[in-house]
Amino acid sequence: MAKYELIADIGTDFVNMSLKNTDFVLREPSLVLADAQNESVFLAAGLAAKRGAESENAKLVYPFAEGCVADKKAADFFLRKSMEKLLPSTAFPPRLDILCLLPIGAGNGEKKTLEEIFNNIGVKSVRFRESALAAAAACFKEFDKRAGIVVDIGSSVTDLAAVREDKIVAGCSFYLGGAHYTQQIVDYVLKKYGLQITFAQAEKLKLKCAGLYPNDVSYGTVAGVSLSKGVAEEQTITAREIYDVLAGLTDKLCQVVSSLLLTVPQETSSLFKESPVFLCGGGACLSGMEKYFFDKMNMGVLVPSDCFLAGVRGAKLLP
Repeated sequence: MAKYELIADIGTDFVNMSLKNTDFVLREPSLVLADAQNESVFLAAGLAAKRGAESENAKLVYPFAEGCVADKKAADFFLRKSMEKLLPSTAFPPRLDILCLLPIGAGNGEKKTLEEIFNNIGVKSVRFRESALAAAAACFKEFDKRAGIVVDIGSSVTDLAAVREDKIVAGCSFYLGGAHYTQQIVDYVLKKYGLQITFAQAEKLKLKCAGLYPNDVSYGTVAGVSLSKGVAEEQTITAREIYDVLAGLTDKLCQVVSSLLLTVPQETSSLFKESPVFLCGGGACLSGMEKYFFDKMNMGVLVPSDCFLAGVRGAKLLP
């Protein structure tokens, strides 16, 4: 019987999966497409679900939230479909073991739910590790370090951990992530211009021109509905306008890092103060994030070459 060990990094927006002994990583949007008339009938998962989202006969279901299961049946369908893409077709079912990466704040209830889903799919053994610890392993290898502060900025959760070699010395999950940055843009445009834009419009604006450089002169145009006129309108938004909004959220992350440093044991305090901050996750790609952290924290800041996949790649290095 063939035996495979898979690594699954569960995220609100994306799930990264990989076989332990291969370099290929499957990165799928955390989406399931359901029949609009009967939501218990699932039609597609991942990228296929995203492509079919505009159909009038279907609706999107979000199986995960904050790194944990939000819809058990949808999560089962999603993980089953994802694993089918990774595993070779065989006449006999293989033995499957899973290493599942979760936020530091995930509790036993969340782990039990995921374990039940994987067992139902046919997984024999399910182990859990912190996604921040796995990301640290990838960063340590890339930058030849043995200690540092990992700030893994996901869509709805940021995991922060002081890691020394393969141990978390102190850590926490902070429920602020990339989606909060996007929502702040929605709120800003509504308050400043009376224009209701969609989350998707704000996300596009964030990717095009938003950032943490105070003198950035880039800009973008968004379309929405004027609340005063009740008609569609467009509005040009500059990077400088939304700088303060994004900086305020990033200040909160910096404050959590400072608080985390106060919780490490005294004998390792100096080590971590001299160690770098590793920025991982999609939030690390926000323009100016690296420099902003450097200026605020007065610490070295490093971003891995593939910050989206640091967790799943680093998990392969864990003992």
